[in-house]
Amino acid sequence: MSLLAAPTMGPVVFSSGLTVDSGGCTADFSPGPLLEEFRQARGRQRQRLLNTVLDQGRQLAGVIPTALQAYDPEGDDWAAGSLIQLLMAHGGPTRAEFLLRHPQGWFAAPSAMGQDHQPLQQALATEAFEEADRLTM
Repeated sequence: MSLLAAPTMGPVVFSSGLTVDSGGCTADFSPGPLLEEFRQARGRQRQRLLNTVLDQGRQLAGVIPTALQAYDPEGDDWAAGSLIQLLMAHGGPTRAEFLLRHPQGWFAAPSAMGQDHQPLQQALATEAFEEADRLTM
C-alpha cells in the first residue's frame, strides 16, 4: 500500500494550536509546526499525523529538506522516509535540488560488502516497491 494513499481522518489540533482537516489548513498555516509535531510524535499519534502531512503535501514539499535536518540519516525513523516519499511525489525544483544534494540517497547506509544502496534508496523513495524487491534479491 502506498503511503500517499492513506485515508484521511477528521480535524487534527496540534499542541501549537494549529487546526488542520482533510479540507486543508487554516488561513494561518505554517508548515514548520506541523512537521515538528510529526517529528516529535510517537506511535499512534504519529500515524494519525501522517494523514495530515500527506494531505498537506503540496504546501510541505518545499520545506521537507529543511525538516529532514532534524532527523538522523543513520537512524531508523520511518517518518524521515515518509517525508522523502512525499517530496519525491510532488516533484518540482525542491525535489531536483534534494536529489542533487543527496546523489547516493539521504539515508547513510554503508555496506560491509561494498554494495551500492543508492538504487534501492531511489526505488523506495519513489515507491517503486517491485523494483526495490528485485534489487534486494
